[in-house]
Amino acid sequence: MSYLRFFHGSLRSHRKNQNRLGRPQPRGKSDVGGQEKGLLRKLGVDAEIIGINSSPIAMQALLAGDLDVIVTSVTTLVGTRLAGADTIMVQTLVPTFVDHIVSVPSITELQHLKGKTGGVNRVGSTSDLGLRLALRHLGINPDSDTKIITAGGNPERLVALSRGLIQFTIMPEPWVREAEKLGFRDLFDTGSLALPFHWNAVLTLESIIKSKRSLIAKVVRANADAIHFIKTDKEGTKAIFSKFLKLNDPEGLERAAKAYAAIFPSIHCRRRKG
Repeated sequence: MSYLRFFHGSLRSHRKNQNRLGRPQPRGKSDVGGQEKGLLRKLGVDAEIIGINSSPIAMQALLAGDLDVIVTSVTTLVGTRLAGADTIMVQTLVPTFVDHIVSVPSITELQHLKGKTGGVNRVGSTSDLGLRLALRHLGINPDSDTKIITAGGNPERLVALSRGLIQFTIMPEPWVREAEKLGFRDLFDTGSLALPFHWNAVLTLESIIKSKRSLIAKVVRANADAIHFIKTDKEGTKAIFSKFLKLNDPEGLERAAKAYAAIFPSIHCRRRKG
């Protein structure tokens, strides 16, 4: 769930021979600018932009031939590759986790998460993997010490926290700020662990690279342009984040713009780590 998605987003076709790209619903940041700035259109790519709720669903659509490219995490890449699919990563966007562990106010330290229920977007999704990896690195077994359930997207997880259905979750800025405004605690920044993981990347199929090489090259170029925009135009980035996330809190938008400007790599080639 890349935020590049808002800069050009997902592409899917209702017209013959139209290019098709997919991205999960707003989670990351780089797609934000691509869609709003029309970076793919400027490169001559005609496509419909759609949103998909989670990385497993996006991967299913890619494998089914409904999409040509997905901008998402690599959570599902290894499994599908081992199962015989020709899935492949062509570009790194976010090389580590950027989420924070957010909890109810009564949880004041990490060890208090033991015995509690955590919520993620969907079991098997990036948020699920990120939370589990972070907990293990922090000395908490996510399987025996906690219970982790599907709770939906960031807004839905805030509702679940408010209703007491879960006691902790994981989410990026500017949603962390929204959680704080509701009285919840920013317990831990998983980015500080610097876990090697492609939180966001461009995935496709080897067969699509062979048949649509020009499209893939333009997607990579558009992503690079979107990242440059985020790194060099903070106010423009904040305006786009606000529009697509429907959030207006100045501090939250400021945090998000700074966080993603710092986390996006200047060189977007594939990396072995992660």
